[in-house]
Amino acid sequence: MDYKNKYNKYSSKCGIISKLVDSNQIGGKVVNKEKYIEKLYNIKEKIKKHGYVFWFGDGGKLLVKDLDDDNAKKKILMKINKDVDEWENKIVTEVIVTFDKKNILDEESGGLKIDININKIVTNGKNISIQQKDKSYSIMTLFYKHTELDNFKISDLKKIVIMLVDKKMGKISPFKFYHYEDIEKYL
Repeated sequence: MDYKNKYNKYSSKCGIISKLVDSNQIGGKVVNKEKYIEKLYNIKEKIKKHGYVFWFGDGGKLLVKDLDDDNAKKKILMKINKDVDEWENKIVTEVIVTFDKKNILDEESGGLKIDININKIVTNGKNISIQQKDKSYSIMTLFYKHTELDNFKISDLKKIVIMLVDKKMGKISPFKFYHYEDIEKYL
């Protein structure tokens, strides 16, 4: 149920309630919107220099990075095509960093999102397939809450990949949203 939209509809009907609630209040905490958006913008500019899509190999070695998912996938496939036999059954991890403009002020899922997909390379002659490694440890969606943005470092992407490939967190659910506080102790 989308309580935020219901609240907005209700408060627009009842002008009294909207006057009583601080417009900068999110999840019971007062958030300085301008400062939050400035932090997010600075992170986006740092990431933009490196790329939004990263492919990591064994031990967290960076294989490919790009600003676009399709271009990054083409680059990793070109790399695999150079020596197909060497890549058979190797683990590669795709990390995609996105900035959600629609939900930017949503405390749980706004702003900074990182999708991590652990894959296995399967080859059949010249046919290459990048498949999900397994159902319990292969997909993670990570969000940074407003209060966690100061903790974001680009170098953490490699640490997150190693943490997931080594299964330090145990079983992860592709249907659960994780936050920095969930992974912090494993980094």
